Amino acid sequence: MNIGILTYYQSNNYGSFLQGYALVTALRTLGYNAELINFNMVKAVKRYAVRPMRNPLRYFCIRKRHKMFDEIIESVPVSKEKIISDNTEDLRKAVYGKYDLIIAGSDEIWRTDNFRGFPTPYWLDGDFGCMKCTYAISSLSDDSVLSYEDSKLIEKFVSDFSYLSARDVCTKKKLEALTSKSVDLVCDPVFMFDFCIDKEKGRRILKEKFGIKTDKKLVGFMNTERSLAMELKRRLGKNIEFIALYDYMQGFVNVMTVTPFEWVHIISCLDFMVTSYFHGTCFSILGNTPFYAFDCTSADIEHSKIGDFLNRAGLSDNFSMKSDSDYIDKIVTHCNESLESNKEVDFSEIRNTFGESSKPFLKFLESI
Repeated sequence: MNIGILTYYQSNNYGSFLQGYALVTALRTLGYNAELINFNMVKAVKRYAVRPMRNPLRYFCIRKRHKMFDEIIESVPVSKEKIISDNTEDLRKAVYGKYDLIIAGSDEIWRTDNFRGFPTPYWLDGDFGCMKCTYAISSLSDDSVLSYEDSKLIEKFVSDFSYLSARDVCTKKKLEALTSKSVDLVCDPVFMFDFCIDKEKGRRILKEKFGIKTDKKLVGFMNTERSLAMELKRRLGKNIEFIALYDYMQGFVNVMTVTPFEWVHIISCLDFMVTSYFHGTCFSILGNTPFYAFDCTSADIEHSKIGDFLNRAGLSDNFSMKSDSDYIDKIVTHCNESLESNKEVDFSEIRNTFGESSKPFLKFLESI
């Protein structure tokens, strides 16, 4: 069976790339002829383009990371024809009849309130010459701002899919309100694939590529706010090696130029992780890394993908909304307690539970 996967994987973002890679590789391992559809929107290309910056070191790191992603994407199963358009019809013409099934997802490709606008080609409106389904789709949008006409449009889009699954409870409820079809709650694709995570390999990368003294405590930081990074560094003390895993942070060891697969190993060797990113949280669990996560973008906890994920994982104590007045205190407390106890964590039960949740989707594929 020929399968095309329509998702975000070209945003020069570790999590977006790895979820797309995990899904296409897992399906190919199961014997399906799967590939990522080489599609991107003009709006996204412009949004993620590298532009001159005041800080030349940050500019150099970001430009180097973009070049790395451009090179590594070539090693992933991707369709030969590249489509860059904001128009659904352009996507349809490029892929019509090429696949037996197109999978929309994972990631937040059905958001209605981000810079890509609404509707986007990711809704796969109309006939694409094949079946359509979702895998771990996410919306997490404030749909109260949508007009009645737009809401009816979403209902029309959703009714055309043969199978629906969502990554979070909020999206599942929204889809169920729009269709009589059942909506399965499934795991992010990174829980479907064995990345062969190696803590010692992560330490070697830090030592050999960045000269980090791995005999010190290693604390990773994954957020874009430098003021927060410096506050945590001040409060957590001097006997710690602080590592920036996403954006350039002056005064930190910046590893944002490593490959996605090196990034996975590095997270696993940390003594503690502080992240506001969903996949930073996922890979902390996959790598058995103690962590604290916070959400700084969602309007409320109902629309928080990290909060939803950790609540279902039984790890709500490892999470705060940034709107919580004491969220920095909680991060510092959790980090200090973890570093002082030096106790290893084992998230294998959580990994197995989330991995099992993909079974309804796999049964759907077998039924085709």
